[in-house]
Amino acid sequence: MKLKIAVAGCCTLMVLALSGCQLALPFTSPVDPGDTPIGVFMTLNPLVIHNDDPRGRLYSPTNAYTFIEAAQKNFPAHLGNDFPFEGVSGMALFAPFVPASKDSLGTVWLVRDLAVSDQRTDEGSSEDDTTYSTTLSIAGTIYFSMPAHNYATFFWNPVYQTPQGRVYVVPGDPPSDISIVLYDSEGTQGSFCKTEDATTTEGGRTQTSSTKVTVNFSAMFAPQQIVIVQMGKDDSVISRTQYVPGLLPDTLTLQPHTAYFIVETHRLDSQGKESISRAVYAHDTSIINTYSERDDGMLIRQETDIVW
Repeated sequence: MKLKIAVAGCCTLMVLALSGCQLALPFTSPVDPGDTPIGVFMTLNPLVIHNDDPRGRLYSPTNAYTFIEAAQKNFPAHLGNDFPFEGVSGMALFAPFVPASKDSLGTVWLVRDLAVSDQRTDEGSSEDDTTYSTTLSIAGTIYFSMPAHNYATFFWNPVYQTPQGRVYVVPGDPPSDISIVLYDSEGTQGSFCKTEDATTTEGGRTQTSSTKVTVNFSAMFAPQQIVIVQMGKDDSVISRTQYVPGLLPDTLTLQPHTAYFIVETHRLDSQGKESISRAVYAHDTSIINTYSERDDGMLIRQETDIVW
């Protein structure tokens, strides 16, 4: 069996300075023939693995095949961090899978940290007599609060799956850090991506898997208070309710005569001055998104269903 792995990196800059963002980013992780790249585990510090694994891998205790088969029977009972890496903290964005067979089309299961929003996957395959190719594209957005020092650094650590369904992460090869310079500007955005191709040849047949992971970054001042103002058709205020960010109800039933409502987000800028943004929602609104700050500075999206 022959194995060939190729990696390409891409980045899009707005007000973004990326350390280690090149056309070809080194990715010499300890990958065995047949292991498949399935995504990334982002950390706020360099990933240090303290175990006795001679390959420098950190395995998740969850087996992809066992978990996905069980989850399909009990969906949507399985939520949260289904594939933890014990002893380390980070933000998961990867997709374990059960491969296709003669009796099954295969299944991909997206794993993401709560700090990753706007997640999406796209998969495809093609086959002929001599080749079989699969493609997987994973994308998501990390929203984070504006740090006092006006820059943030994330570390990119690749995640793989073995033919036996074991999932592991390895530290990203230097330079694996992504440094974002914010210039005291809310809404600073940027994008960083990597594509890794793994090719195996066995019995005269070539199998290629291509995995592309894209992480978008967006900074904002952390919300301090959320206010929902329900308005009548004559623009009168029906009710005004204040909420602690992250503690809005899962479902909000509006007052009977509400014609529209306003969501106010109260923040403190870098000078400590309050700023208020307002969004107006009409009768076609069925869900709203608000954010709260986590202890690590990441902003967690909360969805609230709206009942008119």
